[in-house]
Amino acid sequence: MDYFKILNLKKEPFSNSPDPDLFYHVKQHVQCLQKLEISIRLKRGLNVVIGDVGTGKTTVCRQLLRVFAEDEDVVEFMILDPFCKSSYDFLSYIAKTFNIEFSDNINNEQVIKEKIKNYLFVCGVDKKRTVVLIIDEGQKMPIFCLEILRELLNYETNEYKLLQIVIFAQAEFYDIITPLHNFMDRINLLYHLKPLGFNQTVRMIRYRLDNSYNIFGKTLDFFTYPAFWMIYLFSRGYPRKIINLCHKCILSMIINKHAKVRIYHVYEEIGDKKSFWVKKLVPVTAVFFVFLFFLFAGINNNTAENFSLLKQNNYYDKIDRTEKQYEKIKKGTGVLSSDKLYGSKKQCMFLDDEFVMAKSIDSLSFSTSDSNKKQSYFSFSGKGLEKKEPPLLLGHLSVKNSETISILIENVYGVFDKNILNVVLQSNPQISDADKIEIGDLICFPVIPGLTRNSCFKTWWIQFERTDNLGNAVNILRQYSNNLPKIRMISYYKPDTGLCFILVYNSMWFKEEHAEKSLNNIKKYFPKAKLFCIETDKMKVYSQYY
Repeated sequence: MDYFKILNLKKEPFSNSPDPDLFYHVKQHVQCLQKLEISIRLKRGLNVVIGDVGTGKTTVCRQLLRVFAEDEDVVEFMILDPFCKSSYDFLSYIAKTFNIEFSDNINNEQVIKEKIKNYLFVCGVDKKRTVVLIIDEGQKMPIFCLEILRELLNYETNEYKLLQIVIFAQAEFYDIITPLHNFMDRINLLYHLKPLGFNQTVRMIRYRLDNSYNIFGKTLDFFTYPAFWMIYLFSRGYPRKIINLCHKCILSMIINKHAKVRIYHVYEEIGDKKSFWVKKLVPVTAVFFVFLFFLFAGINNNTAENFSLLKQNNYYDKIDRTEKQYEKIKKGTGVLSSDKLYGSKKQCMFLDDEFVMAKSIDSLSFSTSDSNKKQSYFSFSGKGLEKKEPPLLLGHLSVKNSETISILIENVYGVFDKNILNVVLQSNPQISDADKIEIGDLICFPVIPGLTRNSCFKTWWIQFERTDNLGNAVNILRQYSNNLPKIRMISYYKPDTGLCFILVYNSMWFKEEHAEKSLNNIKKYFPKAKLFCIETDKMKVYSQYY
C-alpha cells in the first residue's frame, strides 16, 4: 500500500516528478512564467532561464507547456537532451522535432536550414501561428549548437521573430554564453532562479500537503516548526532537496507510528551528519550567540558607525598597499603608472581587473627545478622549428602544499572530470588512493585527445606567456591569487613547434575583431600581451575550454 493512502491522501505530495498540480506559485517562479509568456506572445525571440540543480527549472518548463497547451495559435516543441556531435546532427534533430520531412541522404546543412526556414515562414506568416522551441538541459549544448540557434533567430519579418526559443540550463551555462557576444545580444530575457527562503519553504511544503489531501479545504499539519527549520538548513532552500527530504521524513513518521514529523526525524534522514553540523548548525549557533552578545551589550549607533569607519579604513589601507606595490612601474614603457590609473584614492572604488591581472602575471616567475631565474616572456624552447612527433605525455608535476589531484587535473586539462581522473590514475599505478596523495609525489599527466568537442573550430585568446614545459606553466597558476581575474593554461601540439603550453585570459572570442578590442584594453597595462588563434583542424588541443 502506498504511504500517501495511509495518510488519506489522494496522491503522493512529495513526488520528485514535476507535477503541475503541485506547482507552488513562488514569486520568482510566477515572475519567470509571466515574463516568458509575454516574451513569447510578443515574439521577442530568445529567452534563457538559468538556475542551480534543483531550483525548479523543469517544473517551470512543464508549467510553461501547460500555459500554451490549449492555445491553438501557439505550436510548442521540446528538446530534452540537446547534445549533438555535429552541427548537421543538431539541424536534423530540430527538423525532425518540427516534423519536417527530408531524405536521410541529404548531407547539406544549407538544405536543412532552408526547409526549417520555409516551415517557420508558413507557420508564422501564412498561418499566423507562434512556433516555440523549448530546450531543457541547455548546458549540454556545444558552441556550434548555439551558433545554429543564433542563425535560426535571424529568420524574421519586419515585425517579429519567426521562432521563439526558451532555454532552461544550469548555472554553468552563463559562463559558456558570456564570451558569445552575438548570442548574448540576442537574449530578450535572462532570468536566474534562486533557492527559496525559509517562509517560502514552509509554504511550499504545506501547499503540497493541502493539495494532496482528499478533503478539500482541510489543512494538514504534519511538520513541527523545528522540523521546518531543520529541513530548510539542510536543503538550503532548493526545492528538489526539500521534496526528497520531506518524502523520507514522512516515511520515517509512518514507520515510527508518530503523528508528526519532528526535528529528530529530519536529523535521522540527513546523510552526512558531520558535514551538516559543521556547515550549517555550528555557524547558525555562532551567529545566534553573537546576536545575543550585542543585544545585551547594548550596541548603539556610535559603535556601529565606528565599526563602519574601521571597515572603510581597512579598505583604503588595502588600496594604499596596492598602490605602493606598483609604485616602481616605469613610465614611458606603455604601462600606466598607479597614479594615472587610480587617481585619488578616495575616488577609487575598485581596482582595474585587467591591470591587476596583467601585473600579477608580470610579477610571477616561471622557475624550474634547474634554475630559479625569471625567464623572458613569449620565449621559445630554443629547439628551432624542427618537426616533432605527437607526444604521449604532457609532463610531470610534483605535488605542492595543499594541492589535490583534482586541482592539478583542472590546471592541466582545464576541467576536472571522473573520466580524466581515471586516465591519470591508470598512468600513475603508484597512486593507490587518489584522496591520499602527499607533498612531493610525482604525477605524470598523459595526453588525452578529444577534450575539445569540435574538430574544426576557430577561437581567439589573449596570450600572456608561452612555454614548452608543463611545470613552468603550472607554476604561474600555483602562485596566482584566487581573488584576481582568472587565467588558465591551454596545451596544444603543432608539427612545427611541438608541444606548447600557453597562459591565457580565461575568456575566448569567436571573432577576431571582438578579441582585438579586449586586447587593446589589456595592452595599455601589459604591452607584451597578444592574440593567439586556436584552430582545432590545424593543431591538436589537449585542454577542454567549452
